[in-house]
Amino acid sequence: MRDKRRFLKTISMVTLLVFFSMTVSSCSMFNSNWANLKFWSKNKQSAMDEKDVNRFVAKIRIRPGNPESHYLLACYHQERGKHREAISEFAKVLFIDSSHVKAYNGKGVSHDRLGEYAMAEDSYRTAISLDPKLHYVWNNLGYSYVLRGEYAEAVVAFRTALDLNEKEGRIRNNLAMAYAMTGDYEKASREFEQAGGGDRSYSHLKMASVYYEKAMFAQAVDSYRAALALNPSSDAAKRGLEASEGLLQIAEAAAAHKKMEQKRALLEEDLTEPVIAGVIATAQKDETSALENYQAAVRLYEKGAFQEAKKQFTLALSENPSLASARKGLIASEALARISDASSVSRQPVDTLKEMAAGTSRNGRTIGIEVSNGNGASHMARDIAEYLKAKGFKVVRLTNADTFNHAEGSIVYEKEYEELAGKIAGALPHIKDVKQTGKLDRPNVKVKVVVGKDLVSHREEFKVQKN
Repeated sequence: MRDKRRFLKTISMVTLLVFFSMTVSSCSMFNSNWANLKFWSKNKQSAMDEKDVNRFVAKIRIRPGNPESHYLLACYHQERGKHREAISEFAKVLFIDSSHVKAYNGKGVSHDRLGEYAMAEDSYRTAISLDPKLHYVWNNLGYSYVLRGEYAEAVVAFRTALDLNEKEGRIRNNLAMAYAMTGDYEKASREFEQAGGGDRSYSHLKMASVYYEKAMFAQAVDSYRAALALNPSSDAAKRGLEASEGLLQIAEAAAAHKKMEQKRALLEEDLTEPVIAGVIATAQKDETSALENYQAAVRLYEKGAFQEAKKQFTLALSENPSLASARKGLIASEALARISDASSVSRQPVDTLKEMAAGTSRNGRTIGIEVSNGNGASHMARDIAEYLKAKGFKVVRLTNADTFNHAEGSIVYEKEYEELAGKIAGALPHIKDVKQTGKLDRPNVKVKVVVGKDLVSHREEFKVQKN
């Protein structure tokens, strides 16, 4: 009988360690830049295989007054993501033994996994009050703060954990990430270097991932280059550098475009209407085509149609080689097209955006917008269609509405094309009625614009000047 109890106790400890081994190796709720930020226990032993664990757990007999059997079952549930069941069993442990530190710690982990951060903190704090020298509980408390975005508090917790166990590299890595998220990049870099055993290439690589996550692409490029200089064979640094350079070009192109729009707005504020008309007329005569192609390219890469954007940027440059923003946009589109093609994420959203921009569906049918005359004004639907085409939209059909008595214009769209409908509404701001519908009459029409009587007084705004 004594041998049987000794065997059960040994198996109980090994199974407990299986749980903590699993939590160290997985943290699916966090993104890749926090891959080394983990919950864990102080114990370190090899894991049993799944069949052994299941076989043993099937033999568990919950005995009244025995907290360890409840604790073992709680760990088993927690390992498999059944956190409500785990919390229930941890509570039974604590009802029997209110000083069970590991149960408080485990309960905190499950609350964190469920997003119940206040209850998680209470559990960790109680465990710490019982034994303030448990570095792994302080680490888990720090992790809990990270999950709720309280990075300064996370720094304090990780700092305490590290003071209790300076040899644990994972705590130092966690502390470095928390420093980085507070914006203290100098301390973050130092901690990453120590976490990497003095490997400066590791420090540069980790800092680059931080900068990339924060959309600080210029700093990410510099850090990835520094990592490559120290470790030329680093595939992670090579991939990160290529992605960062591409997104940096996009950011610069977007900034240039925004600056140009701001200058134009300031110019219009300072000039009288006759002068504005003269400036616009001169600009249209000299550079309208290049500018329109550039603006169409910007819309395309904002929609995710990077290959089509490349073509438009190239066309704009051929018409106006001095258009620096188009040159940057071309480089950005080429880079982002490579990144998009290499991405392993689901293609459906990207495919939909590309279809909207390119005007073709997967079966080769031309898709786009129908403009319908609902006010009876001669050629007004045609004028609206030409206006939309000039702004880069794909108009595939002109029709008369069911009646010419539509008092107000409207835009209806199929479910997947809400973004396209929003952009059309932006181009036609006088139309306020924008709503989703089921399948439209024609399979190649995804958005329908009905021109109402309220647009008649604005029709001159939609006249497209042609040379």
